[in-house]
Amino acid sequence: MELKAVTGIRSALINGNDALFLTEEGSVKQMSIVNTVYNRIRLESDPVSVATIASSSITGMAASQGELFLLRSDGQVLRWNRGLKAPSAVAGLNNVYKLDTGFYRLFALKRNGTLWQWNYNSGVLAKPYQIKKGNQISNIWGSSGTFGFAQHKDGTLLGWGDRFDTGLATGRGTVTKDQAGYILTPVRQPLMFFVNGEPFSFYGTPSIKDDKLYVPPTSVFKALGVQVSYGTFKADPKYGNDPFTGWSFVYGNNIVQVKVSDPLELYINGKKSDREFTMNRLPDSAQFPLEAICDLLGIGLQWNKSTGEVRLEN
Repeated sequence: MELKAVTGIRSALINGNDALFLTEEGSVKQMSIVNTVYNRIRLESDPVSVATIASSSITGMAASQGELFLLRSDGQVLRWNRGLKAPSAVAGLNNVYKLDTGFYRLFALKRNGTLWQWNYNSGVLAKPYQIKKGNQISNIWGSSGTFGFAQHKDGTLLGWGDRFDTGLATGRGTVTKDQAGYILTPVRQPLMFFVNGEPFSFYGTPSIKDDKLYVPPTSVFKALGVQVSYGTFKADPKYGNDPFTGWSFVYGNNIVQVKVSDPLELYINGKKSDREFTMNRLPDSAQFPLEAICDLLGIGLQWNKSTGEVRLEN
């Protein structure tokens, strides 16, 4: 429908039940998209009431979960919601160049190239803080989750936040956070698998954790001639091992078995090994370290981390 009360619109967004408009003149207008009388979405024939949240000097805006954040021309960030009569300045967020949001999070790029975050729903004591390694940043993007993305001035795409993983393009991976806070980490290239020179795809999700590549049992193993099974196995009696439940990988004369225990136990041709062996877990599958298994079975593997290509040869 035509909004005669709002002209010269530069950008617009929906935040809850509000439609918000930033005009070329730097003002911010607000209109409810819900007819509260009839408790339904507003129709074109319904009366329209447009309110002014800010009258001038606004250059950008971002919103999430009922909160609106405005970027003033002097770089100061303002906050507004229906509980506030007028936008109020956010302490610590000045000299800002761009805004975006996540789930109850505000992301801010300052003019000096530093990246900042404010978890504004974490209580009155929550303050904006700088993301580690968040320097020389040229652009930022938010998400509907609790993580964001940034572009370094050299063009590298970076990510950070809760539930953001370094293997985001390929599945779950290493969470980019330590005890001191979030850490900006490069987003990896999507994985592309090749078996004996031919492109290969499979049902399931690979993952990257602690710079190790993990795949589900239904991935590349069958195409390589590896027999994968889960059950109860009897290790070679000459090593004195009792039967155990776990996974088995058989390729030619080589047998790799993983006992499901805490910690995991690795058996190579029936003999218990002291070699470190880790697994990753996704909601839909167990994940095995592809490089380690290929090395144990004698299968060639080349993983180009800059392009995402994983080449397997048998």
